Amino acid sequence: MKLSFFIFLNPIPHTLSRHTRDGGYPLPRRDKLQKTIMYVIIYNMKSGGYAYILTNKPMGTLYVGSTTDLVGRIWQHKNKTIPGFTSKYNIDKLVYYEWYDSLQEMFLRERQLKKWYRKWKFRLIIQQNPEWKDLYSDVLIASGYSVE
Repeated sequence: MKLSFFIFLNPIPHTLSRHTRDGGYPLPRRDKLQKTIMYVIIYNMKSGGYAYILTNKPMGTLYVGSTTDLVGRIWQHKNKTIPGFTSKYNIDKLVYYEWYDSLQEMFLRERQLKKWYRKWKFRLIIQQNPEWKDLYSDVLIASGYSVE
């Protein structure tokens, strides 16, 4: 993983041919750097992960995410340990998730779901979870945890 971070700190090769006014090399644009970081992280990790959808109420505000640790990530959403969109809008009910064997597939599916229209996401959720039940307790039981 240290080699990955070395790659991030150096300019991406396509920027080497252009010089800045002070004679140094320009840093890669932020969006290109983020794509590079994501690619290297996905390339270096071997296990799979989950793409998931959260909501605050049935037919309410939706959030699409991905993680390698579904139990831990949903716990973070429920306890609002990370400030942001889900904390602000009280989005903490797991209504849909999918397992992928490779992180690349997981990441691509998350990106695909984020681009989907809202009604397409509703249709996907209703096919698997028509009552909009919070699936977190089911995931806990399946993972060997006790439900409090």
